[in-house]
Amino acid sequence: MKRTVSLCLLVCVMALSSGCKDTFNYVYRWISVPPDHPPAQEELSFERADNVSDLKQHIIDFIRERRELGEIRLYNYQGNINRDVSRVCQQIMREEPVGAYLVDYMSPKYTALAGYTALRLTITYRSGRRQEDIRKVNNVRELTDEIDAALQSFQSDLVVEVGYLPSDTDLAVLTRDLYYREPARAVGLPAVSVSLYPPDIDFKAGNGFSRITELAFTYPADPDEMRARVEASEAALQALIAGLPTDLTPPYAALWLYDALRSAVSYDEEGAQALLNGDQAEDDLYSALVEGHAVTGGYALAYRRLCDLSGIQCRIVRGWRGNTEFIWNVIQLDGDWYHVAAAGDAAAGTHDWFLKTDEEMRAQARWNTDGVPRCESTQYTYDMLIQSPEDESAIVR
Repeated sequence: MKRTVSLCLLVCVMALSSGCKDTFNYVYRWISVPPDHPPAQEELSFERADNVSDLKQHIIDFIRERRELGEIRLYNYQGNINRDVSRVCQQIMREEPVGAYLVDYMSPKYTALAGYTALRLTITYRSGRRQEDIRKVNNVRELTDEIDAALQSFQSDLVVEVGYLPSDTDLAVLTRDLYYREPARAVGLPAVSVSLYPPDIDFKAGNGFSRITELAFTYPADPDEMRARVEASEAALQALIAGLPTDLTPPYAALWLYDALRSAVSYDEEGAQALLNGDQAEDDLYSALVEGHAVTGGYALAYRRLCDLSGIQCRIVRGWRGNTEFIWNVIQLDGDWYHVAAAGDAAAGTHDWFLKTDEEMRAQARWNTDGVPRCESTQYTYDMLIQSPEDESAIVR
């Protein structure tokens, strides 16, 4: 008792000597403690499966949501759980588009509890692949729109999930067709590689399957440089067309543009030989108008753009001369269509390929006539135009 009283007196003396307020504040802070019970951790949400079909759908949903850990509780499950889960996981990675494209591997872990078995599935994804990058398309038209948009922005890759695609669709050919459809951006044809997920299912119309298709585009330069090429090509076009006399009728304007292009662009003999050997060559709008050389495609693209800017209807035709691709134009004059092949005349130094009929053109080249206007008129010919030119400036010397 005496020790207790002595201790109390000692505390009081200390309090009086140092200030009661500061002492009791210090004691209060010293005895403060955190809450007795920290917040409980949130439990992992789960899905319920009663059969293999439920099990498979839940795993596919996990993948589409890019969940790295998912729980499925199997109630009253009839069958061998280990075997069925293993088979379903393999089937998803081998046959389901999202599984084949996104998933690297899956690891299941089981816990038997009262009334059900808990399956915790760990999913490891392939690096750099995301569900949100997959574009959903239902037909060839929608796929065409997606590829066209990718080419427009010089995009390096495109991933689409295709709900329907005819078995004879060649995506590399489709890409090439779209490239020539828009000459203003045709400043370097990209190489195209196509990867399919899954790669080995029988993908036919009406079989209920979809497939993820990955297209990788490799351009001659990076996107910024490709856009700079578009701008440089447009500037060269404007400079070339600035010399076009404003009083020429369409037939003479077509001839002026034809000769002006041939004067500005040299025929690329080395490029022609490379193409003949099955190799690549620079043969586009940029190589023609800025670098000053072309084989066939550069001439056709440039002439199409010149006609566009001059109000002359013009299209690009892709065909063959022998076993080598040959590209030229058809133009419309007074309602009739004519073949115009600047590359052919540039190589030979003639005007034998200007304003030709189908019959005359077939003696030199062949092409798929689908979508190409028939050229049968002989109202205008090169000889007729130069015999009675409406203005000497219509003939570029």
